[in-house]
Amino acid sequence: MLGQMKSHRENLDKSNPNDLLDVLMIEADENVKFGYKSVVFTIIALYLGASDTLTNTMRWLFMVLTEYPDIQEKCYAEIQM
Repeated sequence: MLGQMKSHRENLDKSNPNDLLDVLMIEADENVKFGYKSVVFTIIALYLGASDTLTNTMRWLFMVLTEYPDIQEKCYAEIQM
């Protein structure tokens, strides 16, 4: 995490942020109350929230695919393309 922040810091263009981490780092530079701890906690919260959502989505996807083998084959064919 800190390695990515360092890499973003080196390539940071304040007039043209590339992603959320750039925007958060710019805000941390401009707003002392925001700070870098907030940046780290925000990114960690996003990862934790996304991992739970992704886990549940994948669980439901596999349950549905086991119920419908024809859709499973269509998905497999699409991946093979």
